[in-house]
Amino acid sequence: MATINAIGNSIHLDAALGTDLTTSGQRAVFTANENQAFGDPVRIGTSSEAYLADASVIATARVIAMCCDATISADASGNYLMSGFIRQNTWAWSAPGVPIYLTITGTTTNCLSESVPTETSECVVLIGHAITADSMWFNPNSAIVELA
Repeated sequence: MATINAIGNSIHLDAALGTDLTTSGQRAVFTANENQAFGDPVRIGTSSEAYLADASVIATARVIAMCCDATISADASGNYLMSGFIRQNTWAWSAPGVPIYLTITGTTTNCLSESVPTETSECVVLIGHAITADSMWFNPNSAIVELA
C-alpha cells in the first residue's frame, strides 16, 4: 500500500508484496477492449480502451499500463497499474534485476518475457525488472527500438 510521509510528502510503495495477485503503485481505471488477466500489459487503442499490447509492430507496442484485477471482461471497466510493484506467483523470473520485455505474442497471460524480440520489424520494449522470482517493478519505458 502506498503511504504519504507527513514530512516531505514522499510516497512509499511496498516492494515486498506478501500475497499473489497484488500491486503497490499508481493505478487508473480503463475499459478493456478484450478479456484480460492480471499482469497483462496494455496500450490505449483508437477507441480509448485498453488493448493487449504486443511487440510485433510499433503500433501495438506502446505499453501504458498493466491489468491488476484478476480478470477484466471485454467492455468492462477495471483497474490498471500505471507504475509500481506487482506480484504473480506463477511468474518464474530467473534472477532479481533481470529486465522484463514485452513479447510479440499479444495474448492474455503470455505478454511478458526475459527474452528480447529478435526479428525484423519487431520491437524491443522494456517494461520492468524482476524483484523476486514472482514479482517485478513495472515501469514501462516509452522508448521503443524497432529492429531492422
